[in-house]
Amino acid sequence: MINLLNSTLTEAEIAGILESAPKRPLLPPLGSPDWRRLADNPTVRSWMAPLREMAERERLEPLPVLTDALYADFYATGVRLRFEVLYFERRRRLARAAMCALIDGDSAGDHWITSVISKLDDIAHEESWALPACLRTVATGKDAREIDLFCAETANLMGEMITVFGKVLPGELQTFIKERLNTQVFDNYIKRHHEFWWPVGLNNWNAVCNQGVVGAALAVDADTGRLAKLLVLLRKSLPFYLSGFGKDGASSEGPSYWGYGFGWFTVLNEQLENRSGGRLSLVEGDAHVQQIARYGPAVSLPGFNFVNFSDSAPTGILNPATLTYLGDRLQEESCRIQGGINYRRLAETGLTLNAGRADFFYFARLFLRCPSELPGTLQAPQDDTLFGDLGVVIV
Repeated sequence: MINLLNSTLTEAEIAGILESAPKRPLLPPLGSPDWRRLADNPTVRSWMAPLREMAERERLEPLPVLTDALYADFYATGVRLRFEVLYFERRRRLARAAMCALIDGDSAGDHWITSVISKLDDIAHEESWALPACLRTVATGKDAREIDLFCAETANLMGEMITVFGKVLPGELQTFIKERLNTQVFDNYIKRHHEFWWPVGLNNWNAVCNQGVVGAALAVDADTGRLAKLLVLLRKSLPFYLSGFGKDGASSEGPSYWGYGFGWFTVLNEQLENRSGGRLSLVEGDAHVQQIARYGPAVSLPGFNFVNFSDSAPTGILNPATLTYLGDRLQEESCRIQGGINYRRLAETGLTLNAGRADFFYFARLFLRCPSELPGTLQAPQDDTLFGDLGVVIV
Protein backbone atom coordinates (compact mmCIF):
# COMPACT_ATOMS: atom_id res chain seq x y z
CA MET A 1 0.00 0.00 0.00
CA ILE A 2 1.36 3.41 -1.01
CA ASN A 3 0.88 6.51 1.12
CA LEU A 4 -0.31 9.02 -1.49
CA LEU A 5 0.88 12.01 0.54
CA ASN A 6 4.48 10.77 0.58
CA SER A 7 4.53 9.39 -2.94
CA THR A 8 5.88 10.69 -6.24
CA LEU A 9 3.25 8.92 -8.33
CA THR A 10 2.38 10.73 -11.54
CA GLU A 11 -1.17 11.52 -12.62
CA ALA A 12 -0.95 8.72 -15.16
CA GLU A 13 0.22 6.22 -12.56
CA ILE A 14 -2.56 7.21 -10.17
CA ALA A 15 -5.11 6.95 -12.96
CA GLY A 16 -3.78 3.50 -13.82
CA ILE A 17 -4.20 2.34 -10.22
CA LEU A 18 -7.77 3.59 -10.15
CA GLU A 19 -8.54 2.09 -13.54
CA SER A 20 -7.40 -1.36 -12.48
CA ALA A 21 -9.04 -1.28 -9.03
CA PRO A 22 -12.16 -3.40 -8.49
CA LYS A 23 -15.32 -1.31 -8.80
CA ARG A 24 -17.03 -1.55 -5.45
CA PRO A 25 -19.32 0.94 -3.69
CA LEU A 26 -17.88 3.10 -0.92
CA LEU A 27 -20.99 2.46 1.19
CA PRO A 28 -23.31 -0.58 1.05
CA PRO A 29 -26.13 -0.11 -1.49
CA LEU A 30 -29.81 -0.28 -0.61
CA GLY A 31 -30.81 -3.87 0.14
CA SER A 32 -27.34 -4.92 1.24
CA PRO A 33 -27.13 -7.34 4.18
CA ASP A 34 -24.90 -4.75 5.88
CA TRP A 35 -27.97 -2.53 6.33
CA ARG A 36 -30.46 -5.33 6.97
CA ARG A 37 -28.48 -6.83 9.83
CA LEU A 38 -28.75 -3.53 11.68
CA ALA A 39 -32.44 -4.23 12.27
CA ASP A 40 -31.31 -6.95 14.69
CA ASN A 41 -28.83 -4.74 16.52
CA PRO A 42 -30.39 -3.83 19.91
CA THR A 43 -28.67 -0.43 20.09
CA VAL A 44 -29.65 0.49 16.53
CA ARG A 45 -33.23 -0.59 17.21
CA SER A 46 -33.37 1.73 20.21
CA TRP A 47 -32.05 4.59 18.07
CA MET A 48 -34.42 3.86 15.20
CA ALA A 49 -37.68 4.04 17.16
CA PRO A 50 -37.68 7.83 17.77
CA LEU A 51 -35.95 8.45 14.43
CA ARG A 52 -38.66 6.53 12.59
CA GLU A 53 -41.42 8.34 14.47
CA MET A 54 -39.96 11.70 13.48
CA ALA A 55 -39.40 10.61 9.87
CA GLU A 56 -42.98 9.41 9.61
CA ARG A 57 -44.30 12.83 10.60
CA GLU A 58 -42.04 14.41 7.99
CA ARG A 59 -42.56 11.87 5.23
CA LEU A 60 -45.12 13.77 3.18
CA GLU A 61 -44.12 17.28 4.28
CA PRO A 62 -42.13 19.51 1.94
CA LEU A 63 -38.73 20.56 3.24
CA PRO A 64 -38.41 24.00 4.83
CA VAL A 65 -37.84 26.52 2.04
CA LEU A 66 -34.60 28.46 1.67
CA THR A 67 -35.99 31.73 0.31
CA ASP A 68 -34.04 34.52 -1.35
CA ALA A 69 -34.60 36.60 1.79
CA LEU A 70 -33.06 33.89 3.96
CA TYR A 71 -30.03 33.57 1.69
CA ALA A 72 -29.53 37.36 1.93
CA ASP A 73 -30.19 37.58 5.67
CA PHE A 74 -26.62 37.19 6.90
CA TYR A 75 -25.28 39.91 4.61
CA ALA A 76 -28.06 42.26 5.70
CA THR A 77 -28.11 41.54 9.43
CA GLY A 78 -25.04 39.52 10.43
CA VAL A 79 -27.36 36.84 11.81
CA ARG A 80 -26.47 33.42 10.43
CA LEU A 81 -28.79 31.09 12.29
CA ARG A 82 -32.11 31.90 10.62
CA PHE A 83 -30.76 30.43 7.39
CA GLU A 84 -28.62 27.70 8.90
CA VAL A 85 -31.29 26.21 11.15
CA LEU A 86 -33.36 25.39 8.05
CA TYR A 87 -30.36 24.45 5.89
CA PHE A 88 -29.25 21.73 8.30
CA GLU A 89 -32.81 20.63 9.09
CA ARG A 90 -33.32 19.86 5.40
CA ARG A 91 -30.33 17.52 5.49
CA ARG A 92 -31.41 15.93 8.76
CA ARG A 93 -34.82 15.10 7.30
CA LEU A 94 -33.23 13.46 4.28
CA ALA A 95 -31.00 11.44 6.61
CA ARG A 96 -33.93 10.24 8.71
CA ALA A 97 -35.87 9.11 5.64
CA ALA A 98 -32.76 7.42 4.22
CA MET A 99 -32.02 5.44 7.37
CA CYS A 100 -35.63 4.24 7.52
CA ALA A 101 -35.46 3.12 3.90
CA LEU A 102 -32.21 1.23 4.49
CA ILE A 103 -33.02 -0.47 7.78
CA ASP A 104 -36.78 -1.08 7.56
CA GLY A 105 -36.30 -3.17 4.44
CA ASP A 106 -38.71 -4.25 1.73
CA SER A 107 -41.80 -4.08 3.94
CA ALA A 108 -41.64 -0.29 3.91
CA GLY A 109 -39.21 0.29 1.06
CA ASP A 110 -41.44 2.19 -1.36
CA HIS A 111 -42.97 4.03 1.56
CA TRP A 112 -39.61 5.63 2.33
CA ILE A 113 -38.00 5.71 -1.12
CA THR A 114 -40.52 8.28 -2.33
CA SER A 115 -39.61 10.46 0.64
CA VAL A 116 -35.87 10.07 -0.01
CA ILE A 117 -36.21 10.97 -3.69
CA SER A 118 -38.31 14.05 -2.98
CA LYS A 119 -35.95 15.39 -0.32
CA LEU A 120 -32.80 14.59 -2.28
CA ASP A 121 -34.18 16.30 -5.38
CA ASP A 122 -34.95 19.43 -3.36
CA ILE A 123 -31.46 19.65 -1.83
CA ALA A 124 -29.75 18.84 -5.12
CA HIS A 125 -31.47 21.83 -6.71
CA GLU A 126 -30.55 24.39 -4.04
CA GLU A 127 -29.18 27.46 -5.78
CA SER A 128 -26.05 27.46 -3.63
CA TRP A 129 -24.78 24.74 -1.33
CA ALA A 130 -22.42 27.13 0.48
CA LEU A 131 -23.51 28.93 3.64
CA PRO A 132 -24.08 32.69 3.27
CA ALA A 133 -21.96 33.30 6.39
CA CYS A 134 -19.02 31.66 4.61
CA LEU A 135 -19.48 34.01 1.63
CA ARG A 136 -19.69 37.14 3.81
CA THR A 137 -19.35 39.79 1.10
CA VAL A 138 -21.93 38.39 -1.35
CA ALA A 139 -25.17 40.37 -0.95
CA THR A 140 -27.39 37.57 -2.31
CA GLY A 141 -25.81 34.98 -0.03
CA LYS A 142 -25.43 32.73 -3.07
CA ASP A 143 -22.40 31.68 -5.07
CA ALA A 144 -22.67 28.43 -6.98
CA ARG A 145 -18.89 28.39 -7.53
CA GLU A 146 -17.88 28.70 -3.87
CA ILE A 147 -16.63 25.56 -2.15
CA ASP A 148 -16.91 26.01 1.60
CA LEU A 149 -17.25 23.38 4.32
CA PHE A 150 -20.91 22.79 3.60
CA CYS A 151 -20.83 22.86 -0.17
CA ALA A 152 -18.16 20.16 0.17
CA GLU A 153 -20.24 18.20 2.67
CA THR A 154 -23.26 18.40 0.38
CA ALA A 155 -21.16 17.20 -2.55
CA ASN A 156 -20.16 14.14 -0.55
CA LEU A 157 -23.79 13.64 0.46
CA MET A 158 -24.82 13.65 -3.20
CA GLY A 159 -22.15 11.09 -4.05
CA GLU A 160 -23.23 8.84 -1.21
CA MET A 161 -26.92 9.10 -2.07
CA ILE A 162 -26.17 7.91 -5.61
CA THR A 163 -23.92 5.15 -4.24
CA VAL A 164 -26.53 3.87 -1.80
CA PHE A 165 -29.82 4.58 -3.59
CA GLY A 166 -28.70 4.58 -7.22
CA LYS A 167 -30.85 1.65 -8.26
CA VAL A 168 -34.08 3.42 -7.23
CA LEU A 169 -33.25 7.06 -8.02
CA PRO A 170 -34.73 8.52 -11.23
CA GLY A 171 -32.17 8.63 -14.02
CA GLU A 172 -32.70 12.33 -14.67
CA LEU A 173 -32.01 13.16 -11.01
CA GLN A 174 -28.78 11.17 -11.06
CA THR A 175 -27.73 12.87 -14.28
CA PHE A 176 -28.44 16.31 -12.82
CA ILE A 177 -26.48 15.56 -9.64
CA LYS A 178 -23.48 14.15 -11.50
CA GLU A 179 -23.38 17.10 -13.91
CA ARG A 180 -23.55 19.56 -11.04
CA LEU A 181 -20.77 17.73 -9.21
CA ASN A 182 -18.65 17.59 -12.36
CA THR A 183 -18.86 21.30 -13.12
CA GLN A 184 -19.48 23.07 -9.82
CA VAL A 185 -17.31 20.86 -7.63
CA PHE A 186 -14.75 18.67 -9.42
CA ASP A 187 -13.76 20.91 -12.35
CA ASN A 188 -14.12 23.99 -10.16
CA TYR A 189 -11.73 22.50 -7.60
CA ILE A 190 -9.17 21.71 -10.30
CA LYS A 191 -9.36 25.08 -12.08
CA ARG A 192 -9.61 27.32 -9.00
CA HIS A 193 -7.58 25.32 -6.48
CA HIS A 194 -5.08 28.17 -6.13
CA GLU A 195 -7.88 30.70 -5.46
CA PHE A 196 -9.35 28.98 -2.41
CA TRP A 197 -7.60 29.67 0.90
CA TRP A 198 -8.30 26.36 2.58
CA PRO A 199 -6.08 24.02 0.47
CA VAL A 200 -3.10 25.49 2.36
CA GLY A 201 -4.96 25.96 5.64
CA LEU A 202 -3.71 24.33 8.82
CA ASN A 203 -7.16 23.80 10.33
CA ASN A 204 -10.26 21.66 9.90
CA TRP A 205 -11.39 23.44 6.70
CA ASN A 206 -8.59 21.80 4.76
CA ALA A 207 -9.58 18.26 5.74
CA VAL A 208 -13.36 18.72 5.53
CA CYS A 209 -13.42 20.53 2.18
CA ASN A 210 -10.98 18.07 0.63
CA GLN A 211 -12.97 15.12 1.94
CA GLY A 212 -16.21 16.46 0.53
CA VAL A 213 -14.84 17.17 -2.94
CA VAL A 214 -12.57 14.16 -3.34
CA GLY A 215 -14.90 11.81 -1.44
CA ALA A 216 -17.72 12.65 -3.83
CA ALA A 217 -15.43 12.05 -6.81
CA LEU A 218 -14.23 8.73 -5.43
CA ALA A 219 -17.87 7.71 -5.11
CA VAL A 220 -19.29 8.66 -8.50
CA ASP A 221 -16.72 10.08 -10.93
CA ALA A 222 -15.97 7.55 -13.66
CA ASP A 223 -13.31 9.79 -15.22
CA THR A 224 -10.14 8.34 -13.72
CA GLY A 225 -8.03 11.02 -15.39
CA ARG A 226 -9.92 13.78 -13.61
CA LEU A 227 -9.90 11.80 -10.38
CA ALA A 228 -6.12 11.50 -10.64
CA LYS A 229 -5.87 15.30 -11.04
CA LEU A 230 -7.94 15.71 -7.88
CA LEU A 231 -5.67 13.32 -5.98
CA VAL A 232 -2.52 15.15 -7.09
CA LEU A 233 -4.00 18.39 -5.75
CA LEU A 234 -5.04 16.57 -2.60
CA ARG A 235 -1.44 15.42 -2.18
CA LYS A 236 -0.33 19.06 -2.22
CA SER A 237 -3.03 20.17 0.22
CA LEU A 238 -3.40 17.66 3.05
CA PRO A 239 0.19 17.92 4.36
CA PHE A 240 -0.68 21.49 5.36
CA TYR A 241 -3.58 20.16 7.40
CA LEU A 242 -1.48 17.53 9.14
CA SER A 243 1.22 20.13 9.89
CA GLY A 244 -1.38 22.01 11.92
CA PHE A 245 -0.97 19.34 14.59
CA GLY A 246 2.09 19.48 16.80
CA LYS A 247 4.83 16.89 16.60
CA ASP A 248 3.08 15.34 19.60
CA GLY A 249 -0.18 15.00 17.60
CA ALA A 250 -2.04 17.62 19.63
CA SER A 251 -4.39 20.26 18.23
CA SER A 252 -4.92 23.78 19.52
CA GLU A 253 -8.33 23.69 17.81
CA GLY A 254 -9.48 21.38 20.56
CA PRO A 255 -11.16 17.97 20.72
CA SER A 256 -14.37 18.91 18.91
CA TYR A 257 -12.42 20.08 15.90
CA TRP A 258 -10.20 17.02 16.09
CA GLY A 259 -13.44 15.06 15.75
CA TYR A 260 -14.51 17.22 12.81
CA GLY A 261 -11.37 17.75 10.75
CA PHE A 262 -9.52 14.55 11.61
CA GLY A 263 -12.78 12.60 11.55
CA TRP A 264 -13.42 13.68 7.97
CA PHE A 265 -9.76 12.99 7.10
CA THR A 266 -10.17 9.40 8.30
CA VAL A 267 -13.34 8.95 6.23
CA LEU A 268 -11.46 10.20 3.17
CA ASN A 269 -8.72 7.69 3.89
CA GLU A 270 -11.26 4.89 4.06
CA GLN A 271 -12.83 6.06 0.79
CA LEU A 272 -9.44 6.23 -0.96
CA GLU A 273 -8.29 2.84 0.26
CA ASN A 274 -11.61 1.32 -0.81
CA ARG A 275 -11.70 2.97 -4.25
CA SER A 276 -8.06 2.10 -5.03
CA GLY A 277 -8.45 -1.53 -4.05
CA GLY A 278 -6.18 -1.03 -1.05
CA ARG A 279 -3.27 0.37 -3.08
CA LEU A 280 -3.46 4.04 -2.03
CA SER A 281 -3.71 5.43 1.49
CA LEU A 282 -3.41 8.68 3.46
CA VAL A 283 -2.25 7.05 6.70
CA GLU A 284 -0.09 4.04 5.82
CA GLY A 285 3.21 4.11 7.71
CA ASP A 286 2.70 7.66 9.03
CA ALA A 287 3.82 7.91 12.65
CA HIS A 288 2.48 11.47 12.95
CA VAL A 289 -1.02 10.34 11.99
CA GLN A 290 -0.75 7.66 14.67
CA GLN A 291 0.05 10.35 17.24
CA ILE A 292 -2.82 12.53 16.04
CA ALA A 293 -5.17 9.57 16.48
CA ARG A 294 -4.10 9.23 20.13
CA TYR A 295 -4.96 12.86 20.87
CA GLY A 296 -8.75 12.33 20.82
CA PRO A 297 -8.88 9.62 23.49
CA ALA A 298 -6.22 11.39 25.58
CA VAL A 299 -8.31 14.58 25.95
CA SER A 300 -11.54 12.64 26.65
CA LEU A 301 -11.78 12.78 30.45
CA PRO A 302 -14.00 10.78 32.82
CA GLY A 303 -17.55 12.01 33.09
CA PHE A 304 -17.51 12.91 29.37
CA ASN A 305 -15.55 16.08 29.97
CA PHE A 306 -12.94 17.35 27.53
CA VAL A 307 -9.60 19.07 27.87
CA ASN A 308 -11.05 22.08 26.15
CA PHE A 309 -9.57 24.60 23.69
CA SER A 310 -10.72 27.27 21.27
CA ASP A 311 -14.52 27.18 20.84
CA SER A 312 -14.79 23.43 21.44
CA ALA A 313 -17.42 22.35 23.96
CA PRO A 314 -16.20 21.50 27.48
CA THR A 315 -18.30 18.32 27.60
CA GLY A 316 -19.52 15.73 25.13
CA ILE A 317 -18.31 12.62 23.36
CA LEU A 318 -16.24 12.13 20.25
CA ASN A 319 -17.86 10.14 17.48
CA PRO A 320 -17.46 6.46 18.41
CA ALA A 321 -17.50 5.46 14.73
CA THR A 322 -14.39 7.57 14.11
CA LEU A 323 -12.66 6.15 17.17
CA THR A 324 -13.61 2.59 16.26
CA TYR A 325 -12.29 3.00 12.73
CA LEU A 326 -8.99 4.42 14.00
CA GLY A 327 -8.72 1.65 16.54
CA ASP A 328 -9.12 -0.99 13.84
CA ARG A 329 -7.18 0.65 11.00
CA LEU A 330 -4.23 1.86 13.07
CA GLN A 331 -4.39 -0.85 15.74
CA GLU A 332 -4.65 1.95 18.28
CA GLU A 333 -6.01 0.50 21.51
CA SER A 334 -6.83 3.84 23.16
CA CYS A 335 -9.14 4.69 20.25
CA ARG A 336 -10.77 1.27 20.38
CA ILE A 337 -11.44 1.57 24.13
CA GLN A 338 -12.80 5.12 23.91
CA GLY A 339 -14.97 4.12 20.96
CA GLY A 340 -16.54 1.36 23.07
CA ILE A 341 -17.11 3.76 25.98
CA ASN A 342 -18.77 6.28 23.67
CA TYR A 343 -20.98 3.69 21.95
CA ARG A 344 -22.19 2.56 25.36
CA ARG A 345 -22.92 6.16 26.32
CA LEU A 346 -25.02 6.74 23.19
CA ALA A 347 -26.84 3.46 23.76
CA GLU A 348 -27.77 4.67 27.23
CA THR A 349 -28.68 8.27 26.37
CA GLY A 350 -30.04 7.86 22.83
CA LEU A 351 -29.26 10.09 19.90
CA THR A 352 -30.00 13.80 19.73
CA LEU A 353 -31.89 13.81 16.45
CA ASN A 354 -32.02 17.59 16.22
CA ALA A 355 -28.28 18.01 16.72
CA GLY A 356 -26.69 20.12 14.02
CA ARG A 357 -24.80 17.24 12.46
CA ALA A 358 -27.33 14.42 12.84
CA ASP A 359 -27.09 13.82 9.11
CA PHE A 360 -26.54 10.87 6.77
CA PHE A 361 -22.74 11.16 7.00
CA TYR A 362 -23.00 10.70 10.78
CA PHE A 363 -25.79 8.11 10.93
CA ALA A 364 -24.44 5.82 8.21
CA ARG A 365 -21.07 5.30 9.85
CA LEU A 366 -22.35 5.36 13.41
CA PHE A 367 -24.89 2.61 12.66
CA LEU A 368 -22.66 0.46 10.44
CA ARG A 369 -19.85 0.36 13.02
CA CYS A 370 -22.10 -0.14 16.03
CA PRO A 371 -21.22 -3.49 17.69
CA SER A 372 -24.06 -5.97 17.93
CA GLU A 373 -23.07 -6.54 21.56
CA LEU A 374 -21.77 -3.57 23.48
CA PRO A 375 -18.65 -4.19 25.54
CA GLY A 376 -18.93 -4.35 29.30
CA THR A 377 -17.77 -1.54 31.51
CA LEU A 378 -14.63 -0.05 29.99
CA GLN A 379 -12.11 2.24 31.60
CA ALA A 380 -9.85 4.43 29.54
CA PRO A 381 -6.18 4.39 30.59
CA GLN A 382 -5.40 7.10 33.14
CA ASP A 383 -1.71 7.45 32.37
CA ASP A 384 -0.08 10.85 32.62
CA THR A 385 0.06 12.49 29.20
CA LEU A 386 2.29 15.35 28.15
CA PHE A 387 1.61 17.33 24.99
CA GLY A 388 4.81 19.33 24.93
CA ASP A 389 4.12 21.31 21.76
CA LEU A 390 0.67 22.34 22.97
CA GLY A 391 1.82 22.99 26.52
CA VAL A 392 -0.67 20.67 28.18
CA VAL A 393 -0.21 17.92 30.72
CA ILE A 394 -3.01 15.54 31.76
CA VAL A 395 -2.39 13.85 35.11
